[in-house]
Formats: sequence, C-alpha cells, structure tokens
Amino acid sequence: MDIVLDFILGNLFIFIMILFLVFFISILIKKRVLILTFSIFTLISGLLLLIYAFNTITGFDLVDAQMKSVIVIGIGLLLILLSSIFIINQELKRRL
Repeated sequence: MDIVLDFILGNLFIFIMILFLVFFISILIKKRVLILTFSIFTLISGLLLLIYAFNTITGFDLVDAQMKSVIVIGIGLLLILLSSIFIINQELKRRL
C-alpha cells in the first residue's frame, strides 16, 4: 500500500487529470452512478493520502504531502458539488 500511495503522491497531477477525465467522460455518457462513484473515490483517496502522510512521512515532506492531500480532498468535494448540480439539472429537464 505504501508503494501505491507514494506513487500517487509523486504523480499527483497525472492522477487528478485522469480522475477529471473519467469524471467528464461519465458526464458525457450520462451515467449518474459513475459520476458519484468517481467523486466519492476522489474524496476517499484524498483522505487516504492525508492519513498516509500523517503516519509515515516526517519532516518537510510531511507538509508537502498534507498540502497535496488537502488539494485532492478539495477537488473531491468540488466534484461532488458538480455532480450534484448535474444530477439535479438532469432531473429538472426530465420533469419538464
């Protein structure tokens, strides 16, 4: 598990871009469950990175890892908000 989380912390920008890409592809194909799943997955991965940073990393690297994990948590919350707005918009269009 440490190797995977170390790899994600090292390549965080690529990890976030892949999650955004999958998120927007799922919006295009209008799969609500997939949209919410990736939003929650992003949030949970940010929390796991934060827990990993507290438990294994020391020194100034800890601050870097904490900031990266807080950014991922914020992106996860933003994706949950966007997916909620998208689902509400779809439901309103369906009712009209």
